[in-house]
Order: sequence, then structure tokens, then C-alpha cells
Amino acid sequence: MTLLYCLSANAAEINHNVQGRVADKITGDPIPAKVFLMDADSTILATTKATIENVPYQGQIALYVFNGKRLQKGKYIIKASMLGYKDAYENITLQSQRQTTLIANPILMEHDVHELQGVTVKATKIKMVMHGDTIVYNADAFNLAEGSMLDALVARLPGAQLTREGQIFVNGRLVKSLLVNGRDFFSGNPKMALENLPSYTVSKIKVYDRESQNSRLMQRDMGDKSLVMDVKLKKEYLATLFGNVEAGAGSDGRFALKGFGMKSSRKEMFFAFTNINNLSDNQKADMTGRWTPQDAPNGLLTNRSANVSYARFFDSSMDKWLSTQNTISHDDIDLQTRKNIETFLPGGNLVRLSQSQADTKTTVFDSQNALHYGESGKYSTMTSLNFHYKRNRKYADADAASSDSTSLLNELVERSMDKSENYHLTLSNSSTLKHIIDLLHSDFSMEYDKLHGNSFSLYDLRYAEASQARDFRNKYQIKDSRHWDVKEGIAYDWNWPGWSLRPQYQYEYKYNKTNNALYRLDKLEGHDSTRYDLLPSSRAALLKVLDHNNSYYYTEYQNHHRLMLEWEINAATGRNKMNIEYGYIRLPLRFVSKNLYYTRVGRHDVSAHEVFFEPEAFFSGGRSVRWELNAVIKSEIPDLVKKVDYRDDSDPLFLISGNPNLKNIHRYQASLLLRHEGNGQRMWNASVKYDKTDNDIAYATLYDMRTGISTIMPVSVNGNWRVEGQTGLTLPLDSARRWTIDNQLSARYDHNVDMTTTEENVASMRSIVNNWQMGDEVKLSFRPNDRIDFALLAGGTYYYIHSRRSGFTNVHAGDYKVGLTTEFQLPWDIALGSDMTLYARRGYYESMMNTTDWVWNAHLSRSFLKGALVAKLTGFDLLHQLTNTRYEMNDQGRTELWYNSLPRYVMLSLSWRFNVSPKRKLMP
Repeated sequence: MTLLYCLSANAAEINHNVQGRVADKITGDPIPAKVFLMDADSTILATTKATIENVPYQGQIALYVFNGKRLQKGKYIIKASMLGYKDAYENITLQSQRQTTLIANPILMEHDVHELQGVTVKATKIKMVMHGDTIVYNADAFNLAEGSMLDALVARLPGAQLTREGQIFVNGRLVKSLLVNGRDFFSGNPKMALENLPSYTVSKIKVYDRESQNSRLMQRDMGDKSLVMDVKLKKEYLATLFGNVEAGAGSDGRFALKGFGMKSSRKEMFFAFTNINNLSDNQKADMTGRWTPQDAPNGLLTNRSANVSYARFFDSSMDKWLSTQNTISHDDIDLQTRKNIETFLPGGNLVRLSQSQADTKTTVFDSQNALHYGESGKYSTMTSLNFHYKRNRKYADADAASSDSTSLLNELVERSMDKSENYHLTLSNSSTLKHIIDLLHSDFSMEYDKLHGNSFSLYDLRYAEASQARDFRNKYQIKDSRHWDVKEGIAYDWNWPGWSLRPQYQYEYKYNKTNNALYRLDKLEGHDSTRYDLLPSSRAALLKVLDHNNSYYYTEYQNHHRLMLEWEINAATGRNKMNIEYGYIRLPLRFVSKNLYYTRVGRHDVSAHEVFFEPEAFFSGGRSVRWELNAVIKSEIPDLVKKVDYRDDSDPLFLISGNPNLKNIHRYQASLLLRHEGNGQRMWNASVKYDKTDNDIAYATLYDMRTGISTIMPVSVNGNWRVEGQTGLTLPLDSARRWTIDNQLSARYDHNVDMTTTEENVASMRSIVNNWQMGDEVKLSFRPNDRIDFALLAGGTYYYIHSRRSGFTNVHAGDYKVGLTTEFQLPWDIALGSDMTLYARRGYYESMMNTTDWVWNAHLSRSFLKGALVAKLTGFDLLHQLTNTRYEMNDQGRTELWYNSLPRYVMLSLSWRFNVSPKRKLMP
């Protein structure tokens, strides 16, 4: 009550804000007019002037604001005056005292005899500037290799990090959406833009907090901002069809063919690409020092993909639009693998050696479609329809052997063939209706997933111990599953100056059906057991060899009811005495009912009914130094299939059982983020996070050291928690900003509970492993002029893994790298780039893991026909020091992996750029 009193103490004396924009009636250009606020009798209450500002989705507008006016319910008049224009008027009405902000319709002024002269601003070569709370990067200030895509530009932005998964972080914050000219064209798949949009088309990149749907509907800040990266194209690529075509051939049979086309205008956006190559996916000659030996591709991959995307915008404020994105791809993968896995166990370790070869063909079709319709200040609705199809074919051979420190335990030979098809369909709608100052929300979604697959396999297991008989199996397996997920929710925002209350109800229904049938073809009379792709002629004969112990089917029904009351504080809608800019406290109750009807050699039904209290809190504020505080508690019932009392021995080396005694899982998370974004390219951030899980699921594993058989069962464990912190700093070292340093420092501690042991040491099965990890990455950039770029990269990570478990060897090890990247723009339109980096691993007690790799990538290019045609020579791993073998170590063991990759190549390519401008209509 005290808190509510503090927030509403001034409710009786509410101040009102009136705002709107002024524009030319014919051209729509912004007009910095003088604006008057008058009552119904034309008495002037206040005067201001419209100022021209950049607004997302709308570009430049002339905005006027009357702040802090105490108004009574009724009608008011707004008048705009400007030399050379006729006076113009608009009416507004205050319907409720809770209506703290009034948005007027645009004041459209009739154009007179002259137009304002345009102002030309000469671009500078400064990499980054701050415009208010917006970070603006100048793309022309970065020297990039010919043919570079948007991802190469983003990776070079000061204070930005780009992950392999396509996630972008700026000053420690995750970018939620990637925009092009202020539009969410690539929101569903940002990697599409990162990997296919040429960097030469980009003028500027802006990073800012964008208002979301509620703010646009209410036409004021509702605290629902999210961080976005807005890619602004150069003027010559606006309202034109542009793109490029590139073809290349290289050593070891490498080839690449890529085509791209795009059109971006106020009314529509079109995007298409095709890509055919055998460069094993991510195997590119990266020039940013981000490539590491651990990123070497697995196997030989040939990819064929194509995409066509289109969006149509029916107004300038993004209230009415539709979009579609359609991608089809086909991958052929030849993967050969050799593994040496050593598992740390009390009294002696277990070693498993294996080698395999697999040929996989995968076809994927993905379609994402959306329709948004609304009217600013009234309502908004968005409907999405997405479809995903995947077909997979795999043929594999594998050989393996397990041993202890002294002798062989078993040998395995396996041949297999797998086929599967997956269909996934999603339909959703989100609608919001404004009522004076309140909002009514409704959400609906429906998700359907269907999977059908079958597999053949020959399985031949031989034990070294004479008492263990040979285990030969010819298996045929059918897998079918269906999944439905339907959600419906409703909420109401009751808004007051500075705070709001939101009661909300959500219902979710889940339906899961799975059928897994395993047949032992080796038990068929007269059947050739050396064939693993041959079925009997009759279904009756097949049913006779059904493996009942390892076949099952089940149906699961879930019902989730969620009741929530949310209290929100927002300084943008009214001041508060807590100095909090935005925050909320959510108090949800979730009622969960799960019922599983499971059949495997009889019925094993499981049900669970729980009520979870899952509070959340988030607060943010600050001026020069911004801060964000977040805390959340989540709970869940374990997967009911894991709670079934069963034993699966379909793979005799890995015996898996369920555990009816699994407990409900509870997760606790808290985080604090501090950040500063100042002038002069100076930024820093610091964060700390804490995660703890009660009743986490661990897989208790018992090893039989006589046979190499593992018995695995899920168990509930306590004691898993993590704390991590990081800090980042970006700043220039000189006044001309030629020297820039970017540093990222991180530390993490994991307290892990391990449940792995041997049958002889069951009493000491639980053990605790402490995992410390500390790292730092530094990038020093030097740009003496517009034609030369240098960057010195250095970084390292230290690992300390400690446990008191018997036989565990503590790990003190580290990885580090040092590299230099350069870009030169030479005379005669020649460009030269190089990236040489040393990657090293030290401190591992296995000498084979202490490796040193020099990676040198380089390119040389020459442009012709005013840059329309580019010839490029690219080299990857020129020193040929990369090995196909990788080493990994954690608290449970050591792994040595070998893959059939051919990292080194040299490629010559030609690319042609095109830009087709629309034909101008001749004046009569």
C-alpha cells in the first residue's frame, strides 16, 4: 500500500502532455511550424515550435509537444502557423483524467509559393558517434574485403560481438531485431541478412531502443522498448533493384556460385538469393580473427539453397503490412569420424575408440508469413502462418571398441540406414485494442508437428570375456509422433500516470502421441540376417518378431492455466519517487495437470498435478550510467516419460531406465547489468549473473568394468549453480580516433554435481566438480587513413577443473590466441587483406592436446568497370597447419575427435554488381 501511495500521491493533480506532428499537405515533408494550444473558445493556453526529428518507421517528422499542462475534460484546438503556409487546425478531446498523453492527428498545411532549400551534410570517416541514445556507425569508415557481407561489417563495429549462431551483442546487450531501413524484414531469420546482404550497400548502422507495439498503439512510451540494429542502405540502393552474382573455382575441387537481388522502397521490399557451394558451410576465409581451429567444418558438405522473400507496406507507420519468406535447401554430407573418448572413473578410466562413416542427404523447406493490420491510436492485430518441412536420408557404418587401462572389453560393428520426414505448422494471432488510455490484449497460437521415420540396422557386439555371448541383432524400427500445442490468453492494461496494473489469464493445451515399434529381423525363420534393408512379405510375419521390451506407445495430455497480476512502473507516463525509469513485478500462479498413458509390456500410467508460483521482477534506470536488475523463478514437472518405470536394452551397451521418483525442478535466476554509452566512441558495460537449479536432472551412470556396459538412469540432484561476470570497454586512444581499443573480460564458476561411477563404487556415486573459467579478449585497431586498416587481436581462456573424487586429475590449462589483420586499398583499384593468427593450447596433461596452429587467410582483389566487376583471389589456411583432429576436456572426461575435412584451399572468383533504377516518367 505504501508503494502504491508513493506512485499515486499526485494523482489528484495530473499533468497532461499534448503532442503531434506538422507536415506539408502535398509532399508530406516536415514543417517546423509555430504551434498554439487553445481551448474551445480559441483562448491560447500555450505556445511551442515543432522540431524535426528522426523517428523509426517514419523517417524525419516535425514533432511538437506541450508538456505538463493541467487540462480539464473537454475539447481543445491546436493551431499551426508558418511563413509561406496557411494556418492549419486540428481538434483533440480529453476523455479521462487518466489520459496523460493526447496525440493529435497530423496538422497538414497547404503549401505556398516556395520550398525550403535542402541541406547537404558531408559524411565523416568517424566510425561511431552518439546521437542521443542512438549509436550510429558509419559503414564507409571500415575497410572490408571485396565481397564481404553484412556479418563482416557487424563483426568490426566497436563494442559489438557477433556469435556463430548469428546473435549480435552491442555493449553487452543482445540485439532483439535486425532491421533494414527501419523495417522488420529479417526479424524471423537475421542470419539471412548477415550472410547475404553485401556490405557495400550499407550507409549507416544505427543501434537504439525501439518502441514496440504498445507504445506505437498508445503513441507514447509504454516501457516496451527492445534493442534493435537498423541497417540503413545507401541512397543509390533505395527504390532500385540491386544485387550481385559471384562464381568461383578453387583447389581440391572447391566451387561456389552465389546470386543475390534486393529491392527496398517505402512501399515494398524484395529479397532473393541462391547459393551453391562445397565449402563445408562456415569454411570461409574470415578476415576478422573470429575463426578458430575448433570451428573447422565436420565432414564434406555440398549445399544448395535458394530464398525468395517479399514484404508490402500499406502505410508509412508500419501499421499495415504483409510479408513472406520462403527458403529451400538441400545438403549432401560425407562425414567420416574417429573418436577416442576417455571417461574419468574411480579406480581406473574407461576408453572407447570408434570410427564411422555416414552419407546424409537433407532437404528443408521453410515458409514464414505474416499479416499486420492496425490503426495508430486505435487497434493492432498480427497473424502469422509458418510451415517447415524436413526430409532426411542417412546411411552409416560404425566400428567401436571399449577397454579399461589394461585390456579390451568389447568390440562392436554396426551398419544402419535411417529415413525420416518432419512437418511443422504454426498459426498465431496477437491483437490489441485501445480504450481511451487502457489496452485489451488477446493472443492465440496453434502448433502442429508430425514426425515419421524408420531405420534398419545390423548390430554385432562381441565381448572379450568368455562368459559373455556374442550379441547379434538385425533391427527394424518405426517411429511416429504427433504433437499439438494450443494457447489462448487475454489481458487488460489499466493505466494510471506512472504505473499500471495488468490482470492476465492464459490457457495452454498440449497433446503428444508417440509410437515406437522395434522388430528383431534376425529372429525371422529363413530370413537372410546379413541384409539390413529387407522386410518380410507379410505384416503377420513382422509382428511375430516385435521386441515387446523395447517397443512402446503413449499418449499425453497437458493442461496449463496461468493467472497473473502484473504491476508496472513507467517514468515515461508519470513521475515516481523511486527514481526508476521502467520496471515490473509479475505474480503468476500456474496450475499444471499432466496425464501420461504409456504402454510397454503392460500399462505404466503416470500423472502429475501441481501449482507453481513463479514471480518475476525487472527494474531499470539511470542516466549517464544505465542499470538493469532482473530476477525470476521458474518451475516445471519433469518429462513424464522419464518417470515411467521401464528398462530399455535396445542397445545392449547402454541400458536405460526411468525413475518414478523424479522431483519437480525449480530454477532461480538473477542478473545485474551496468552500461555507459558516451560521446567520442566511449562505451563500457559490466554484468553479473547467478543461476541455481534445485532437483536438476542428472543422468546417473554406472559402468561395468568387466564388460563396458553402462547403466543410465535420470535422477534429481541438488547443488548445481553458476555465477558469471563480464565487463567490456571500447574507447579511442587519440583525439583523431585512429587508435581504438576494445576489451572483453569474463569469469565464470560452475558448481556441478556429477553422478558417474563404477559398480564397485556405488556408495560414492555423487561427486562435486568445481569448474573455473576466466578469459579476456583485446582488439587494438589502427586506421591511419581511409585506405589502411590494422587490427591486433589477443585473447586467452584459463580453465581450472577441480574435484575430490577418487582418481580425478585436476586440470590447469589454457587456450590463447594472438593475431594481426590488415586491409589495404592500393592504387589501380587493387585491395589486399590478410589475417594471420596463432592459436595455442597449453597445460593439458595429455601432450597431444597441447597444440599450436598458425592460421593465415588472405585475399587479393581488383575491380573493373567502376567497381561493377570484381576479380578476387582468396586463400584459406595458406600455411596448411590446421589439423583435422580436435581435443576437448571437461569434468567427466577427455575426447579426441577426427573428421574428414580439407580446410586448405585457394579460390579465384568473379563477381558482378548490378543496380537497376526505375524508369522516370516524362513530364507532359
